[in-house]
Amino acid sequence: MINFFRKTRKKLADDNKFFKYSRYAIGEILLVVIGILIALQINNWNEDKKTSAYEVKMLGEVRNELIKDTIYFNMIKKRVVSADEGINKIIMYSFQKEPPIDSVLLLMPNLFTGFQYIYHKGAYESIKSVGIDKISNDSVRLLMTDIYDFQLPRTQKFVLENGDLTGPEFMETVKPFINLEMEELPNGFRPSFSFKDSKPFQNNEFMAYLMQRKGSSINSRTRLTDIINQCTKLIKLIDKELGLENLLDNIPTNPYEVVIVDKVTTPGVIYKNGAIGQGLEIGYSDSKGYTDVVKSMKNQLIINYSEGNTWGVAYFRPKQTSMAIKPYADYSMYTSLEIEMKGALGGENVMIGLKDNEDPDDGSEIKFPIELTDNWKYYKIPLDGNFENADLEKLFAAPMFVFGGNEGVTINVRNIRFE
Repeated sequence: MINFFRKTRKKLADDNKFFKYSRYAIGEILLVVIGILIALQINNWNEDKKTSAYEVKMLGEVRNELIKDTIYFNMIKKRVVSADEGINKIIMYSFQKEPPIDSVLLLMPNLFTGFQYIYHKGAYESIKSVGIDKISNDSVRLLMTDIYDFQLPRTQKFVLENGDLTGPEFMETVKPFINLEMEELPNGFRPSFSFKDSKPFQNNEFMAYLMQRKGSSINSRTRLTDIINQCTKLIKLIDKELGLENLLDNIPTNPYEVVIVDKVTTPGVIYKNGAIGQGLEIGYSDSKGYTDVVKSMKNQLIINYSEGNTWGVAYFRPKQTSMAIKPYADYSMYTSLEIEMKGALGGENVMIGLKDNEDPDDGSEIKFPIELTDNWKYYKIPLDGNFENADLEKLFAAPMFVFGGNEGVTINVRNIRFE
């Protein structure tokens, strides 16, 4: 082709045909330029294809690491929740006139529950080394950077600092009131506890430690919940980017997550003089399987927690209006919960709880302890600071009356409302 143009150009020059020669020369130049541009475009296409393939590969690796981390975070969150429930029971026992020390000692291992907070970041660091701009989706890139450069390290720092409450310094803290021995078993050892003080709950330092430990547990659970939610959000964004939306239901990102829910609009009045609030129903469950222990009569609700149980809970919840797993109601516009109640004899202990639609059914929700008198009394509980883990926009059980111990308890409730 080039030889053809050269011969043509030479013939035109020899024939002294200047204008035709110029047109051919310009045409030849244009063809060369066009050829170069086509070659560059093909090269760009190849580079874009390589970049896209790299992006897909690395997003897939980040996704896999996030799934592993989210499952692990849920596992340690479950341990924190279990420990928190044990601490709540110890605190509940402390309100009894004669706390069952043997039962308390069985719960003591919850004070020593610790865990390692670790996460994978190899895939993200690989992306950073090449250039985070390789991730073309702005939403994915920004959330990924926020999670790996800020949220995960911040949560790690916080959880490790709170973990000191179960480390060597903690052992020095509890030495004044707890004896710890290691009991030898055929397959290892287990801790055995005893109190140095016959009335440990009258020891202000011990009670202060219990409340500190409870606060630490609550904060760790809150942080873990937040990071689980953020990681799950990023997994879903990546799945959308990679065209994997249909696989979302098969991803074990959160083994304890409740799937779809219904929303029910409920007024602030939960129970008033024998009448249940609009759209609500009452439920009850205990360790013995009794159900018919909550009765509404004489303009009041009577809850009989039977002797010999280890736990029991009565609760109000929205009626199930569809096949939703956990319907919920929005109480975010309220600032406090008010309950008018009394004990049958006085001195009864009950814990008030709120559960949102994502809380597991394992008693891990935060609860507010109350000791009743035998006279009617209004108890006003501020929502802020007492139920940190309950999402007020998605409350499933509100409120709950939680009982523990093997002593029978009867309480009377006349009014419940959110203010």
